[in-house]
Amino acid sequence: MIALALVAGLHCTAAAETWSLVATICADGDLAPLGEQYAQRLVAAARTAGWSLALQLDNGDERPSRRLLRAGEEVRVEGPVADGAPNLACAGTLTEFLALAGAEVPAERYAVVVFGHGASASGRGWDGATVGAWPALSIDVSAGGDALKPDELAEAIAEGLGGRAEIVVLDCCYGASLEVAWALREVAGLVVASPGRLRSTGLAWDAMLEPAGTSLGPEELALGWAAGAGQDLTVLRADRLEELRGSLRRLCGLMVERMPVAAPSLTEARSACPTWGSESEMCDLRALCAGVAAGSSGELKVAAEQTLGTIDRCVGLPGWGDGRGAVTVPFACGFGRSWPAVAPQGFGESSGWGAMIRAYHARLRNLMQRTDNDRRHDGAAT
Repeated sequence: MIALALVAGLHCTAAAETWSLVATICADGDLAPLGEQYAQRLVAAARTAGWSLALQLDNGDERPSRRLLRAGEEVRVEGPVADGAPNLACAGTLTEFLALAGAEVPAERYAVVVFGHGASASGRGWDGATVGAWPALSIDVSAGGDALKPDELAEAIAEGLGGRAEIVVLDCCYGASLEVAWALREVAGLVVASPGRLRSTGLAWDAMLEPAGTSLGPEELALGWAAGAGQDLTVLRADRLEELRGSLRRLCGLMVERMPVAAPSLTEARSACPTWGSESEMCDLRALCAGVAAGSSGELKVAAEQTLGTIDRCVGLPGWGDGRGAVTVPFACGFGRSWPAVAPQGFGESSGWGAMIRAYHARLRNLMQRTDNDRRHDGAAT
């Protein structure tokens, strides 16, 4: 998909609007026509609703176009561009644009949306084609396929807007992973994203942007956007992610210690929970924990139930099922499948999730080897 960044932070001035949108659309390659249409719809929606907007569009041209709206009134501004075609999927270019937006459309609160070609843990996009190393929020084809990483987006928000965003909307496939949200936790109040695929035409901003929205608080606005987007979105409270990591670390630690006992309930839970990605390698953590709790007893059951509670406090959107309210973690089923290379300080490794999955796969391999050895022994004895 496309890369749209709508940033929500704190940048107060005397004449500031309550909210401003800042959008960067990385739409070169196969996304060029869709990016143009997306930009036109977003500008029209902001104009109609009286929203302030800073928009940057890269459709593969040498110089990206930039448009500014102040309370619905458009003013065109050409920002500085580096020599040659700038890479919109990097922290430096995004930082420069966000700083321009903060100066030209100042607000008490900003909202950042990243709308782009996202990748699941297998490194594949919506069509199953290889996109790049996970997690990726957008791809700049003209820059050699460089991917915008969540930590690059976090750096741009912190440096370009000088603080933390109130809302980050990830209008890209597979954005509602805890690996992504964890990287944004210090710069985002709320993260709005989808656990699976999103339509390449993008979210329904014409229905989401209303004049009354500029006076709403962050959570009310984010929930309204998720409800009116026309697609399944999850609203994550970033300030609850540390609590979630702690409870999951306890659960994963117990499962590693007791893997022979935990493996059957984990297998059953994994087979029953919703999955996404070209290899079904992304699973709904809440459904998985519910399955483990139902199939366990003692400390394992208690730890799984406690993790369920922290997930419920972390997710702002009420109602569960069919992708609604899902947050994802990678859980490939095949034996020996390589684990995605993620940073040690990322959610998967720091929560113990990666270690638990590796222990689970080792247990399954051991069982298969024992079964094969038994079969060879039986054959030799007959």
